[in-house]
Amino acid sequence: MLLKILMTTLFVAVGSSLIFAVLFAIAYSKLVAEEVRVKNGWQQIEHVFKERINVVPTLLAVFERFAASEKQILREVLDITAVIAKMDISADIVHESGKFSIMEESQIQLTLGVRRLMVLAERYPDILKVKEFSIAQAHLDGLENRMATQSREYNQAAKKFNKLVGIFPASLIANMMRFNKKTYFKKAMDAQQLLKREP
Repeated sequence: MLLKILMTTLFVAVGSSLIFAVLFAIAYSKLVAEEVRVKNGWQQIEHVFKERINVVPTLLAVFERFAASEKQILREVLDITAVIAKMDISADIVHESGKFSIMEESQIQLTLGVRRLMVLAERYPDILKVKEFSIAQAHLDGLENRMATQSREYNQAAKKFNKLVGIFPASLIANMMRFNKKTYFKKAMDAQQLLKREP
């Protein structure tokens, strides 16, 4: 009788351990897969941000040749471009909401500044005839579209990951394995949406 009780207890213990191990493996695999989606999404955003920083100086140089009287907006765009160029926007930023917010606001200011330049360019027909300006303008338009799309996709991945981190049993594994919630964009990165909000 005692042997039967011991065998049953052992069977329950082994069975419970096996079930826990399977749940752990499934939850861990989901966390890893979702974190990879977040990291891949951030890499796409990082690429677009860096590419945009490389295009803006061309736009500014052409604009300055033909519209030097617009010094204030040129200075604003140049200054915010310099600030962004110095920022560390590596994947680690998604864990630091303060730095993420500063980066997000800086990107928004750059988008608005570039859009103001485009509006001002209409006053200077010679600018619109310059091939470098047209190429830079088209490139920036494409980058802004990609930025809006990539930021939406990143936000979806980050929110899905954060939800998973908060649900049992994944929450236990997330704490044990140090999976941290991700920061995501609070404001639209879409240029058209930003222009509608601007005073």
